[in-house]
Amino acid sequence: MSASHHIFLSKSLIRLYAFIPFIYLLKIPKQITTVYRELTGTNPEGRPNPADVIARCRSNGGFFKNNLVDALLFLEEIQMKERGEKGRFFSQLATQLDSFPDGVGRYKILPQLLAAFEFGDAGSAVLPPLLQLGSQLPDVEYQRRVVPCVVKLFASNDRATRLRLLQQLDRFVDHLQSATVNEAIFPQVKKISIFGYYILLIVIIL
Repeated sequence: MSASHHIFLSKSLIRLYAFIPFIYLLKIPKQITTVYRELTGTNPEGRPNPADVIARCRSNGGFFKNNLVDALLFLEEIQMKERGEKGRFFSQLATQLDSFPDGVGRYKILPQLLAAFEFGDAGSAVLPPLLQLGSQLPDVEYQRRVVPCVVKLFASNDRATRLRLLQQLDRFVDHLQSATVNEAIFPQVKKISIFGYYILLIVIIL
């Protein structure tokens, strides 16, 4: 290969490598193109601190300031949140789930909701988003992961919990097997006077 061919190929490769970042840049959301350029600057000392980048992107109007990121961060820090904060969060979460990417709810948010219920003080406030995400599960997995939470709530004497069970009844009643009702739920609800019999009646009718 002649020297002129080497020069031509070298210049072509230089143009190609210069063009490749531009192609990727077109795919990057406009909100973070400036940040991307700063992070990939040729001078390492001029690149911004990662913590500063996150703070900028999390500010109002930033790329990472949205319901999905807010929800995931809240769940990561849920053990440090007050009970009232958790209640408001779960109420809002139920209305936001449909806007989240497929798979995030089932594989990321649902396990954290179950952990918040099992090991925290989320209580019945977690029921609406939990049942909404539970509807995406195969019945076998629903029986294993969601039904135990519902059964546990039936043992509660708290009025707010009873009300939420009534409000969400249509979402889980079809998943309650006869054995579960007779052996796990009925022994609990029969201790709660008229409420227990009302719930049991609805379950039997449906």
